[in-house]
Amino acid sequence: KLPEVEAAITIIDKNITEVLKALNGLNPEELNWKPPFTNSNSAIVIATHVIGASQGHILQTLCEQTIDRDREKEFRASSNSAEPLHVLWKEIRNRLDSALENVDSDQLDATHEHPILGSMTGHRILGVAIQHSAEHLGHISFTRDLILAKRS
Repeated sequence: KLPEVEAAITIIDKNITEVLKALNGLNPEELNWKPPFTNSNSAIVIATHVIGASQGHILQTLCEQTIDRDREKEFRASSNSAEPLHVLWKEIRNRLDSALENVDSDQLDATHEHPILGSMTGHRILGVAIQHSAEHLGHISFTRDLILAKRS
């Protein structure tokens, strides 16, 4: 793998691993609780979406693979357990690794069409994927803090 690709996937993996750790110890009600703020999401929605978005950014946009993703459905996710998301991330992470093995400098320099954000280089796609996973790590950390505060 190219060094910049390896660095990007390492950061994304770290962020999503931390997102999933934030689900640990939450009961089903807490996993699905939505903070009472405009445009807020439950912890399960945030985790589901960040996994979906990562495969969208990298597999679909950068590597031009067909993926089975329903972005709107991610925002309606609910679950009594975080375990399916841990399994899903392991599967997606393996797909990302395989796909990124073949990414070369030309692919990073080329312009790709992101379905939401428009035209951008492969370098920018990696940056967007990193930024997006980091944003949602912040969101889920805040959501978890609110959940833990509600317990007291």
